[in-house]
Amino acid sequence: MYYTIAKAIEYVHQHLAEQPSLQDIADAVGTSPSHLQRSFTQWTGLSPKRLMQFLTLDFIKKQVRSNDFPLFTAIDEVGLKAPARAYELFIRVEGMSPDAYRNGGAGLDISYHLYDSIYGRVFIAHTEKGLCRLSFVEGNEDLRIETLQSEFPQANWKRMKHPQDQHILQVLENPLKRLEPIHLHLKGTPFQLKVWEALLNLSPEQWTSYGKIAQQLNNPNASRAVGSAVGANPVAIIIPCHRVLRANGALGGYYWGPVKKQAILMREFGLVQSSKSNML
Repeated sequence: MYYTIAKAIEYVHQHLAEQPSLQDIADAVGTSPSHLQRSFTQWTGLSPKRLMQFLTLDFIKKQVRSNDFPLFTAIDEVGLKAPARAYELFIRVEGMSPDAYRNGGAGLDISYHLYDSIYGRVFIAHTEKGLCRLSFVEGNEDLRIETLQSEFPQANWKRMKHPQDQHILQVLENPLKRLEPIHLHLKGTPFQLKVWEALLNLSPEQWTSYGKIAQQLNNPNASRAVGSAVGANPVAIIIPCHRVLRANGALGGYYWGPVKKQAILMREFGLVQSSKSNML
């Protein structure tokens, strides 16, 4: 289902100025309007029409007034009003030792496995201390695995399922649920670790910017360095780098591509709206 939704999002984004009809979108993705309406709403919690409202760049630029990105104030004005819901996700981050960082993971045992997720195929890997990699896999899976393993060429890799993998997949599907702790064991510089920890403070209803994170780290001139750290995020979704926008409100870049970023934001937004409606 994800690939159909992603294709629909991409089509709407490319033809936003034309305000395509449900029939137009359905024709573009090769399905019927009724099936698209049903599957799209089921997956994102919003209709394709709401998607067009969400993706209108002018809307974002005009309504977002500060680095705090008060998105829900703006959304209220187009009829998506609902009360907020608390978001809880407890994650502990531990950086790898300097030796492990320098010597390519010598002495580390890393288990990994591939899964089908709400966003397509994902690669999940753990050390004994925690989750060290969560990435999307497109195309040649073996090549992608080899690329990831090249970051830890001296580690002992073993393909096997980890007890926490199903929990992580549930987090991808719905980050609003009350969750058990997730331990992260990450390879990164001290600055990168600080940026990733800052991202972990964001809830699904909060967006930020590179400049805002730099200010939080008491280094307001480090926006470009923050951008590099965001792009190097080794744990997709769990560390929510997709919630970082440009200062002007534009979506900005994403390692896994703009369509994937739009899809993730759309689903999170839909889940937040649904949870608010259920509390009324």
